[in-house]
Amino acid sequence: MGALNGQTVLSRLSAHGLSRSDAVDIAAYLADVEYHYALLNARSLSIDEKKTAEVEERLLRGEPTAYITRRKEFYGLEFELSPSLFIPRPESELLTELAIKENPKRIMELCTGSGAILLSILSHLECAAGLGVDNSPEAIAMAERNADRLKLSKRALFMQADVLKENLDYTRYDLIVMNPPYLSKEEYAASAPSIFYEPKSALVAEEDGYSFYKNILNKLKKFNIMLLLLEIGAQQADKAAQIAQDCGFSVSVHRDLAQRERVIRAYKG
Repeated sequence: MGALNGQTVLSRLSAHGLSRSDAVDIAAYLADVEYHYALLNARSLSIDEKKTAEVEERLLRGEPTAYITRRKEFYGLEFELSPSLFIPRPESELLTELAIKENPKRIMELCTGSGAILLSILSHLECAAGLGVDNSPEAIAMAERNADRLKLSKRALFMQADVLKENLDYTRYDLIVMNPPYLSKEEYAASAPSIFYEPKSALVAEEDGYSFYKNILNKLKKFNIMLLLLEIGAQQADKAAQIAQDCGFSVSVHRDLAQRERVIRAYKG
């Protein structure tokens, strides 16, 4: 096997059902160039045919693009990723956007994973600082690396803790954001095969997907002032909103670009 033109590689990758963005990302990975260079100079890229075939085999098995390239673009930034971590989704950019509009000074992100949401918020709020919390030591290590890469480590700290079991000091923060596991076991079992490459613990929650909402909101109901932004599943708005209201919060629901109910804003104060 020899070398392939970058445009040829993009065509082969697109045949696997990849979006243009994902195809360019893999081509950039194979050519060892930046994403935007590959996007603008595809025809001039020279890519090893054997490596391309190996990647195609992984795609045929259903492996997510982000685990092949070990990176993921989110809210205009690039984040390092590993197969032990949840892949940031475009849908979560709404949560990020709403958080930025709140203009908080101190932010806590629960279930931070790679740190993509917290670090994206901080990159747009120069006077803000934040803490990301996750139960996974691999997630904390990756989030710290991403903070270093983005030159945000002075304003972003990360801590390993089980948010369901441990009582954290929530009062130091004027905004709490969370994109928790929220799939029920039945929803997970019926998902596309590629999702099974991701850590189940980052996707599935007990109590039909509502355990994190119930746990966190019940912990926070005793405080007089509190603002939360919670990402929810497409069919969870009514029940999640009711949980928040039962805990004394005023609630509004926000839709993503696909017009799916995606984020709950819960406020008390």
